[in-house]
Amino acid sequence: MIAQGGATLWLGGSSSNWTGTITDESNGYVTIIPGGIGSSSNLVAQNGSSIVLCGFNGAAFAPNLTIAGTDVIISYSSCQESTTLSVYSAYASVNLTGDVVLTADTTISTNGTVTISGPLSGNFTIGIDNGLAGKLVINSSNNQSGTGNSTVTSAVQVTTVAAGDSQSTLTVEVASNQEYIIDGVRGATTVDSGGLLKGVGTVGDLTVNSGGTVSPGHSPGCLTVNGDLNEDGIYQAALGGTTACTDYNQLDVTGTVTLEDGNTPPDQGTLQVSLVNGFTPKAGQTFEIINNEGNQPVSDTFANLPEGSTITVNGYVFKISYKGGDGNDVVLTVASVPAAPNTGFGLTASNWPLMASLTTLSALTLFVLARRYNRLTNNK
Repeated sequence: MIAQGGATLWLGGSSSNWTGTITDESNGYVTIIPGGIGSSSNLVAQNGSSIVLCGFNGAAFAPNLTIAGTDVIISYSSCQESTTLSVYSAYASVNLTGDVVLTADTTISTNGTVTISGPLSGNFTIGIDNGLAGKLVINSSNNQSGTGNSTVTSAVQVTTVAAGDSQSTLTVEVASNQEYIIDGVRGATTVDSGGLLKGVGTVGDLTVNSGGTVSPGHSPGCLTVNGDLNEDGIYQAALGGTTACTDYNQLDVTGTVTLEDGNTPPDQGTLQVSLVNGFTPKAGQTFEIINNEGNQPVSDTFANLPEGSTITVNGYVFKISYKGGDGNDVVLTVASVPAAPNTGFGLTASNWPLMASLTTLSALTLFVLARRYNRLTNNK
């Protein structure tokens, strides 16, 4: 069977007994849902073709796959036969458990996760298209390709913006090479190691894995977590004034707040504080960097910052409390500010004998210089 260029071959659940070979030509689409093809079938993907896998969401895809050129394999969370490809969400995942044979250096185009756990052969490389946020997890049971078992991401940093629309059920995974800006509404969100989450929108449960970063707002600003916060990565708190959301970063959390990953021993989140927009804090000023709207206390602490400890930024010393605000918020308080530069005047003003001596010496010097000037003038 051949999926010709520009055409779409749809394989639904009733095709599960079909065990032949499908060749996907350049610019062709083979769309497959779970059960849409027999596990002993073969797919041949030619240069520039697309294998659209609908509704797998991490499930196994058992048919054998031969990639006969630079290919596009796209994994979608859901799709309908009457729906155009442009409206699909490309953040789902699939696990290729059948034989994968490379016949050329290959790139995969996905914003989700494509895992190769079956045999991988062909002395060619396989990777992710530049500028995409997906990742390729090669965990092959018999890897004979030019790319060893590893997690492969795009070599190019990508920025993704979720605007002001509301999709509260759409999950988000921020990949290791991705800056994701959420200004609308999204569902449960995970930030992988090397990923960066920003924005002034709302997410569901937020998990920041070790090495991942959340930086609310657009430095500064507020990000709302309509669920639980599990912060095992980096929290960047930019301080540019004393008003939350307008002047400094804040996470507004409606559920529980946990600052470690729950493992034993736990990996704790890391707090990074910076001063922006020329801001010079004053002693006693406070900054509620996590507004814990729930009734539960904050679980654990940031790494190396127990209750009441301090962090120094540009000479300003901040004390941290996980019992601030209304009793369970994370609050920074300015404990001290840098000392004013020593001009020397303070020393002499506090030592009046030295001050008097210096004044007398200055007067004598002026008197001598004046007499010398007069003598020189009179001798002309």
